Amino acid sequence: MITEIVEAGYYVGQDDRLAAPLIYEPFTNGQIGMLMPKGSEDLLDYVNEFLQKEKKSGRIDELANEFFFKYIENDDDLAPAA
Repeated sequence: MITEIVEAGYYVGQDDRLAAPLIYEPFTNGQIGMLMPKGSEDLLDYVNEFLQKEKKSGRIDELANEFFFKYIENDDDLAPAA
């Protein structure tokens, strides 16, 4: 199954039969977008500023480790097949 890192971490946490061997070395780089009403420049500015502050402070990485990566072991045995 090919899926997003967030989803992979969730499913591995739900079922110990699963592994996510590429979670630390994804083969794509996608971004998540947010929808908001047209003309919401104030909201857009607020969200962008908030995300920049959270990234700079390291909080985004802390949350990712707590909620997305906590079930994933960086194990050489999970390396992709050649």
